Amino acid sequence: AHGDQPFSVTVRFTLEASPYIKERIWSKDQKIIETSDGSLSLTFTAQSEYEVIKWVLGFGEDAELVAPKALRDKIKDVLHLCLRQYH
Repeated sequence: AHGDQPFSVTVRFTLEASPYIKERIWSKDQKIIETSDGSLSLTFTAQSEYEVIKWVLGFGEDAELVAPKALRDKIKDVLHLCLRQYH
């Protein structure tokens, strides 16, 4: 866990989610990289792993957390728990 320390996050978004991501400011130091297919990567500074996990999962299949790897692994764990609830 990062505790109260800010940390960098990179999330890849599909074409469908890209307009929503581009029209907002997620952190002062954010970087958006657009690809030729209309998808994009957003890198920003976050404060809370919990909030990032819930935010990314809220986009469903339109978002994929790319980095940091430890947080990506936590999202995988949450998704496995979610799948178990629906079996």
